[in-house]
Amino acid sequence: MLLYLLYSAAQLLTFLMPRRFSYKLASFLADLKYAISPQDRKVVMDNLSVVLGKGNPDISPCARRVFRNFGKYLVDFLRLSKFRDEYATTLATVKGLEHWDEAVKRGKGVIALSAHIGNWELAGAMTAFFDYPLHAVALDHNDPLVNNFFIKQRIKVGEKVIPVGPSLKRCFKVLKENEVLGLLADRDFSNSGIAVDFFGKKAILPKGPAFFAVKMDVALVPVFLIRKPDDTFEYTVEEPITCTEHSQDEERDIQGVMKKYVTIIEKYVKRYPDQWSQFRKVWKEED
Repeated sequence: MLLYLLYSAAQLLTFLMPRRFSYKLASFLADLKYAISPQDRKVVMDNLSVVLGKGNPDISPCARRVFRNFGKYLVDFLRLSKFRDEYATTLATVKGLEHWDEAVKRGKGVIALSAHIGNWELAGAMTAFFDYPLHAVALDHNDPLVNNFFIKQRIKVGEKVIPVGPSLKRCFKVLKENEVLGLLADRDFSNSGIAVDFFGKKAILPKGPAFFAVKMDVALVPVFLIRKPDDTFEYTVEEPITCTEHSQDEERDIQGVMKKYVTIIEKYVKRYPDQWSQFRKVWKEED
């Protein structure tokens, strides 16, 4: 209940204040969180040490920017009901939209593949804005009130939500109807991921997107919405990824597809490490 009330109060504040002032307040609170949360700070810095290189002097300032950018991400999420008036029409440039049409024309469903970088919630909203029916797979929150709050925010921008867990049948149905299934590919919530090379070290990442690509010949469309220095955004759609080799070894085929999209995620994380909101340890100590 308390967390729900905090989210509701924060949303009210973001409606009452100009967006840029909301960002300033969120950055101040993010700096406070960075200072008083040594565990979260260490996780972010450990992840960045793999991306930037151990001992890189930019790790600490980059980690602070991660907290600030995540604070801004939350402001944007709370303001989703203003999406069409602000973000979609005036605050975002678009690249590669033709790749959506290319994937949809295959008639086999499409997976919108992204990661916890930039603003993935706005990326989903932008996809729905362009009339691609998006069903986002999302982790349920422990608090039912908070969970409903999050779901309602996504519904406001035209998304449908599929909870992580017993949702495989719904995912198959979405794809069979040639609609768009939204999946994040840089964090494994299902405990059924596969170890793949990620920045030169083994990390357990979700195999779901690759599974659908192999099993159903579904196209994976990497899509990212990156924050620019002036707090506008760039919505970029990459070329579709498909399974080009079908061998007798399904697991090998899945790993082959995973390597393709992990390479793209690496490109974005390396280019925008301070926008990678990864607050869970990606690589184990022994790695």
